Amino acid sequence: MELRAGLRGSSRKGNKIPHKIPLANGNSCAIQGKNEDFNHKPMNDSADMKQASLKDAANALQSALSALEKSLDPMLGRLALLETKAREAEGFSEDRSRLAAELDEALENRRVREAEFEALSKQTRAELDMTIHALKDALAGGVDG
Repeated sequence: MELRAGLRGSSRKGNKIPHKIPLANGNSCAIQGKNEDFNHKPMNDSADMKQASLKDAANALQSALSALEKSLDPMLGRLALLETKAREAEGFSEDRSRLAAELDEALENRRVREAEFEALSKQTRAELDMTIHALKDALAGGVDG
């Protein structure tokens, strides 16, 4: 009843007046209140507020992205330095592997040479022993004869 009375009532200060609020589904809802209870602004203010809110949000997002980029710059520099060091370390690792292979090859060559030297040494000793015996025999035979 009061809603109907408000719809027909006057808009004098202090009297309850109806206000229509648009709903998302296209309908509207009537409410009552005193004239001074409502902010009488054009409906475009809502759209303007949304647009201002979007602009504020976009500006805030842009500021956050700028701050993120600024904070990432030192990290990207450190990352580049670490990647360079990793490549150097990889090069050192390759050098180490190559040098280890060369050392293994040199040690194997040394073992082969030592074996050859040992064989030549035994052969030389044997020949020297034979020569010494031949000389002793010759000297012993020449003294006797």
